[in-house]
Amino acid sequence: MDLKTFVKVNSVTNLSDARYCAGMGVHQIGFCLDEKNKNHITSETIKAITGWISGVEIVSEVEQYQENLPTDAVEVHSLINIDRFNNVKLNVRMSLEEAETKINTLKELTNLDYLLLVNNDENNLQIDRINKLALQVPIVLGDGFNSTTINHLLGKLNIKGIALNGTDEIRPGFKDYDQLADVLEAIEIV
Repeated sequence: MDLKTFVKVNSVTNLSDARYCAGMGVHQIGFCLDEKNKNHITSETIKAITGWISGVEIVSEVEQYQENLPTDAVEVHSLINIDRFNNVKLNVRMSLEEAETKINTLKELTNLDYLLLVNNDENNLQIDRINKLALQVPIVLGDGFNSTTINHLLGKLNIKGIALNGTDEIRPGFKDYDQLADVLEAIEIV
């Protein structure tokens, strides 16, 4: 399946989501390694899950530097000690307001793949401000859209892509994909 734009799925916690996303043509799947986060999974679990999928990049979502991450890219939530991630593809997650104040630092990151913008208001998405920022660094929109608005927004925004969130399994192997499926089907190239 081909999608109209780049897609990352955040905080995947189960094999069902990982396989579904890989089959739907998602480009990156993120796994949270922050032990304080409710979506935290271990490196061993990530290795077990990723052994069953192919064709998708693996992103380790971390709060701080860790050695030997099972990953193709790293996503951080802060620029503190950012220089420790020099040898890996880097995604930085922050709000539009924070990104605007830290744009010079972001532009200097030679390994920055994209800026993941979060905490966007779906009813008041700042299109002009996002497009201005996108002229300086690649942007992935992490929220502020739904399946009925996404195609319209993709026509107005000069962004690299979007990010969705993984969902919990009802029980192993039994899951409702509606949250992911609605947006992915809306941006599917037919």
